[in-house]
Amino acid sequence: MMRTKLILIILSVAVLVLAALFFVSPPGLIKSGGEKKLNPRISWDDDDVRTGESVNFTLSGVPEGSNVTWTFSDISWNSGNFTMYGIRVNVVFVFSAVYRVEAVVREGEKEGRDSAEVSVKNPDEKGTFDMSIGTWERVGGVYQ
Repeated sequence: MMRTKLILIILSVAVLVLAALFFVSPPGLIKSGGEKKLNPRISWDDDDVRTGESVNFTLSGVPEGSNVTWTFSDISWNSGNFTMYGIRVNVVFVFSAVYRVEAVVREGEKEGRDSAEVSVKNPDEKGTFDMSIGTWERVGGVYQ
């Protein structure tokens, strides 16, 4: 009887220790199925992005020297995408559009990703045409 109680106490302590280890993870890392993932965040210089101007994109929350792949996709006109590499990249947008920016980082067995939408404006454009509803915008009393 005494032996059974001792075994139950040992098993209870073991279960509590395992439960505590399961719920505790180091800061900055997310546990997923026992594998730790990176938690990157995209940032850029200025929210007022214009065509022809240089924009610096940075991925934070990742170790220096990580393998980072950036993909910039034009979601306004669906005209394609381009890819760049590195924790920091410099981009000059040629066309005004809304771009989806995605960064994927790999560091050994760990992987993480983040995405954002960047609206790029052309200061020389007088009006806009919305293909989804087929109407012109009125600028200065003239439909353009």
